[in-house]
Amino acid sequence: MGGLALLGLAGVALRGQVLSPSQVDNFAGHPRVVVISDIGNEQDDQMSFVRLLMYSNELDLEATIASTSTWQKAAAHPETMHALIHAYSEVRRNLLKHAAGWPESATLDARVFAGQPGYGMAATGTGKMSEGAKTILRAVDREDDRSVWVCIWGDANTLAQALQYERGGGDNRGCRRDGRGGHSLLPVPRAMNDATLLRQRQRAPAK
Repeated sequence: MGGLALLGLAGVALRGQVLSPSQVDNFAGHPRVVVISDIGNEQDDQMSFVRLLMYSNELDLEATIASTSTWQKAAAHPETMHALIHAYSEVRRNLLKHAAGWPESATLDARVFAGQPGYGMAATGTGKMSEGAKTILRAVDREDDRSVWVCIWGDANTLAQALQYERGGGDNRGCRRDGRGGHSLLPVPRAMNDATLLRQRQRAPAK
């Protein structure tokens, strides 16, 4: 299973090792990415999302998750992501003339999720598992040795909800497709002002 590399500013930890800031995450293929965005709050996130789609052939987009934020505390807007993906579908044929690997719009659409419906840590906890938090866990559980990079463009509480589940709290069942094994969270020392956490997959003993 892949590790989980969590990006606030930036941070890398892999395979249970404490890594130096200069450590390179060696992997084959494209980076696996989850983007959490408070899209719909103001135009910058829409612009960033368009930019993301314009290099989506260089990434494996595991999920795009619509979140709340300090300026948008009571709503998330996955429908805005869907609208921009629809626009992408209209130009994908032209993009393919210049490079290969552009994902199908239907694939991207199926990977849009809503995060926590409220703002901050008050929207996390027992019984508050969102589809966004579930999909983060599913991505990391998938059979793939590459790390999953979680990019925070809005409220981080969807990621916090997934991490709370990892720490064993709550009644958040049914998050995984495979239902195998347990997990552990290992803290990594703060370096270069980057908040870094390592999530390492641990298989349960075979029965």
